[in-house]
Amino acid sequence: MADKGRDGDGVDSISSLPDEILQHILSSLETATAIKTSTLSKRWRHVWSGTPSLYLIWTRHKFKVHSINQTLARYTASKMTSFHLYVGEDIESPDINRSIEFAMSKNVEYMLLYIHSYKNNIPDCLYSNSSIKQLTLSLYYSYMVPICSVSWTSLKKLSLFYCNFSDECMAKILSGCPILESLSLDFFRGLKVIDLSKSPCLRTLEASITDSGTQIVAPHIRFLRLTDYTLSCTLADVTSLTEAKLEIGVTTVEKVTDGFPQVIMQIVEKLQNVEKLTFGPNLLKILSVAELRHLPFPSFNVQDLTLVSTISQDVIPGLVRLLQNSSQLKKLTVQPKLVSGTLLGKFLDDLLDMHGLINSDQRWSLEARVFPKILTWDVETKHVVSFIKLMLKTTKTLEKMVLRLGYYLQGRQVEELLEMVPMFYQNNNVSIVVISNKLNKMVLVPTVYQVHSRRSSIVGWQKPCPSFVKCNIGSSWLNANQNCGVAWMVRDHMGQPLVHGRRSYSKVASTLEADFLSFRWAIECLATIHFDTVVFESPSYIAGKAILHPESFPQYGSLLNSIRRQLQSFRLWSIAFVHKEGNLCVDAIALGVTRYHRYQSYIAHAGPSWLNQLIQAEATAATNPD
Repeated sequence: MADKGRDGDGVDSISSLPDEILQHILSSLETATAIKTSTLSKRWRHVWSGTPSLYLIWTRHKFKVHSINQTLARYTASKMTSFHLYVGEDIESPDINRSIEFAMSKNVEYMLLYIHSYKNNIPDCLYSNSSIKQLTLSLYYSYMVPICSVSWTSLKKLSLFYCNFSDECMAKILSGCPILESLSLDFFRGLKVIDLSKSPCLRTLEASITDSGTQIVAPHIRFLRLTDYTLSCTLADVTSLTEAKLEIGVTTVEKVTDGFPQVIMQIVEKLQNVEKLTFGPNLLKILSVAELRHLPFPSFNVQDLTLVSTISQDVIPGLVRLLQNSSQLKKLTVQPKLVSGTLLGKFLDDLLDMHGLINSDQRWSLEARVFPKILTWDVETKHVVSFIKLMLKTTKTLEKMVLRLGYYLQGRQVEELLEMVPMFYQNNNVSIVVISNKLNKMVLVPTVYQVHSRRSSIVGWQKPCPSFVKCNIGSSWLNANQNCGVAWMVRDHMGQPLVHGRRSYSKVASTLEADFLSFRWAIECLATIHFDTVVFESPSYIAGKAILHPESFPQYGSLLNSIRRQLQSFRLWSIAFVHKEGNLCVDAIALGVTRYHRYQSYIAHAGPSWLNQLIQAEATAATNPD
């Protein structure tokens, strides 16, 4: 048997690759690992030394000073693309600076320095470099004090973590970055004012604030990601913002001042004209405190809103008021959040008790009391359904809702959600997208209820839930002068065919019209047969969307409205998109009209005998829903 990595003649096919390809592969590895390949053979001895990047991890147990020096001495690439240096705790050596200077001499473009305990000044060469484009520094609260002038003329992205610097130092850094586009400042100390007013190219600011009283002056930025751990940050000028993500860090009641909700509301007010917003779970809970205290609540022009939220009682008052005050909202994304890292309900109750706000038995509205003080493991499908219903009831202009479940519901709970959701969408035109790690297809339910998959490679026919039957729909159209064919087949949760039908139509103007006719006939037939929980599956995404949004297709208004009226005959129904590979059987039946001129229409028990082998093969290959 040939060895791994060798072809059938015993030749090492990997070693035969050009150095450039091997070096590209090795550049994704930690350098110490890449160096070990030099022991494989003479061919590999010097390959690592020409990689376009170095990734050095320096700890007491992993890399010694002499090893670092040897590595740099053996490195032969004339140009270094990226340099990563991780220095662990209690490592002090001038060789740290020597490593940085070496990378600078190679005109490095992307640099990451994570130095846990840094007592030496950063070498001046780092502050003056025209090649670096992206720089990340994590200094564990060591001071950044550039003695020389800063000149990062090519720098576009700067990320500073756990750094300690003054306002003057920050101004000096920014003055040397004329084309800086993105700035990240996380868990820093010493900086009182983040003044970006003299950085006209800067478009993105990401900040985690841990120093009290920090002020942000950023008139040019378009995107802001802000996490405030102090409850005292202020936004002085963010007039150009189009997108913002805001969250409040976990704190304790003892650290909360009497006026903290007002401070948070002042931040929120600065986001009134932002088109795209993301609010975190702690912020939503604090908005609830503000609402229960009857503080002024701003109106928003947001069109795209994401709520990262626990499904619990304490977010409801703030969330409802937020939606009510967002009169231009078009898209709402709800991402249920696990309890870990969020303020618990007791925290909110303690705050309200501290301010003598409302008797604890009466402070929560009826709509909030639907959701008890539940923890993540207490969440049931009914809570998620009630949460969705509340969102839809509260918003009047919504066009699309995205529900990102992740692993929030498991197994049968996801299946239950699919069964329950359609019951309360009969009277609105909201497009619903559900994304779950437990689902494997895209579904449109009454009003484009879509379930997207992370396993999008699954394109064959799939079994429905046990409480549903699946009706695949297909059509075959050549031109307006020839009859088109439509077909459907109903199968149960085991993949067995229950009934199918075929029909021909004449003078059909387009493929899309043929798709509409196939939907209408299938829905009419299944309503007559008295199926009441059905997944309709079709490879025509446009047809499914048009049925749910007929106002976008006025030329087909009469046909689409008749389909919608007929759908009211079903107790539960959904419209699902399917790849052609998952619709082979009915497509073959419909093709009989256009290819073999079988114009006679019929409905028959089970499936056609000539397709039995394919039907059974699909049933065997199909997976059961989780």
